[in-house]
Amino acid sequence: MPVYEEKLISPLSIRFTQEHIKTLFRDGRIVEDTEIKTSAGDGGYDAILEAPFPDIEIIRFSGGAAKRHWFTLDNRRLYCLQRAAAKLWPLRVAVKVQILYADPGTVRRKFDSTTLGSSVTVSPSCKVAPLFRWDWKVSVECEDVLRGREAWACLMADDQKDFVDLLAEIPGSGSG
Repeated sequence: MPVYEEKLISPLSIRFTQEHIKTLFRDGRIVEDTEIKTSAGDGGYDAILEAPFPDIEIIRFSGGAAKRHWFTLDNRRLYCLQRAAAKLWPLRVAVKVQILYADPGTVRRKFDSTTLGSSVTVSPSCKVAPLFRWDWKVSVECEDVLRGREAWACLMADDQKDFVDLLAEIPGSGSG
């Protein structure tokens, strides 16, 4: 079995593992300045996000709740992807991710979200008051109720996919 597998999933169905993210990436780039490109959709999605950073890694985890969800330790990158997807709402948007099959306890050790990963605070430092709280559900606007329902159904379906094989294949990957 491989260590990870590449699949498509809505970034809006992935949750944060940490309560707080910093405003800068480790290399000094400003998180807010990240430009995400889009390409034509495939596999039930209207658009696929193309980020200037490595694919995020996700894992199925409960976060202390009874139900399991998709989580990532790549919280700043997820924030960038969710912002891009929210701007495209109500399009059904996906991103290529690496699904991890095993976790040596890192997710459990680093998990400190008070919202079960549905939102994250943003600040230059964890010692400084947050600038704001990001929750994509607060930022989306949709006048087309039907399209909004379709987008919501798509991301909820991704969230409920307990098995990697149920997630969409990467277009042109030759697997499937």
